Amino acid sequence: MATRRALLLTGWLLALTLWPAPAQAQWATPLMVSVKVGESRQVEVGAARGLRCDDLSIVRAELREHTETNNLLVLTGLRVGRTSCRVGVYKGMPSVFATVVVTR
Repeated sequence: MATRRALLLTGWLLALTLWPAPAQAQWATPLMVSVKVGESRQVEVGAARGLRCDDLSIVRAELREHTETNNLLVLTGLRVGRTSCRVGVYKGMPSVFATVVVTR
């Protein structure tokens, strides 16, 4: 009985060891982007696709194709505040997280 339990435990440990690790984001640390009200900033986000922002009353966000392998996140400040945006919302694709601070 103890041998069978040890074999099962060994099997589970081996399975967990071989389980694929989750894909890493392109940048290990979040980006901090500052933009003034009425102005725009462009941020290169690599091959990341898809866009979500928490508060679109603070910033207008657009994702544009720039080159074959690089997209641009275009952020325009609408009102003073802070919000978060994520580019790369599809599983298995590159992802970029940005904290956006809009100032006067």
